[in-house]
Amino acid sequence: MTVSSPHGLHHRHARDALDRGLHVLVDKHFVLRTSEARELIALARARGRVLLVALNRHLDPANLYARDLIRGGALGTVYFARALQLGYPSDRFYADPELGGGGPLVGRGTHMASLIPWLTGWRPRAVTAVFADRGGPVDAGAAVAVDFGGGALGQIASLADAHRNVDEVAVYGPGGVVVVERVPGRPGWTVRQHDAAGDVPPGPLPAGQTTTDHFVDVILGRAELRIPLDDALAAVQIVEAAYESARTGRPAAVSDAPLEGAG
Repeated sequence: MTVSSPHGLHHRHARDALDRGLHVLVDKHFVLRTSEARELIALARARGRVLLVALNRHLDPANLYARDLIRGGALGTVYFARALQLGYPSDRFYADPELGGGGPLVGRGTHMASLIPWLTGWRPRAVTAVFADRGGPVDAGAAVAVDFGGGALGQIASLADAHRNVDEVAVYGPGGVVVVERVPGRPGWTVRQHDAAGDVPPGPLPAGQTTTDHFVDVILGRAELRIPLDDALAAVQIVEAAYESARTGRPAAVSDAPLEGAG
């Protein structure tokens, strides 16, 4: 079953499907609360069902190539990651706080809140956020600082206002930087690497896959799950903590309790 309802309904719809013994593909943003994410993950494992969150960048060739570079040590020990997203719908369920759950950080920023942990292996420890208030029914986005522990820091900016949609993430280490972005006029994402000497030409990109094809492959036993539930959980934790930080005016801690079993 595919759950493509508004964000605020994902938890109920996915839970009902898992209770009926169905495999579930959930569109992003996964769910609105960390407790809901943990409940669904535990339920899927108890039922022996596949639960896949449609974080499609985890299956994209440019992002896979970037992850291999970063995890392979091409940049050295990475210490900083930044993500920027501009542009977000302002109508339909997106403008309903009950259905949409919030503004651009929920609907688009969730990609980066899952992508940075996946690229780097980091897990969020604390989040500090400031939201943009344009006087509408939902916020117009946020600038978020994430403490990943051990001196590793991240920034995620996701805002509704834009001259065009902007989508980019960059990871830095002492050996250089890797940037993945959507370039206007080109399909999909592109990847760039720079070191102290300048541009480093990319090698052959790995094969990608759509989330729906991957969902079918996992169900049929033809593939292992390539979108870790740990990353989907991290995205929910970061987004939820960002709203808590904005509410209190202080950094919001993130529980580091791991998922039970393989993620």
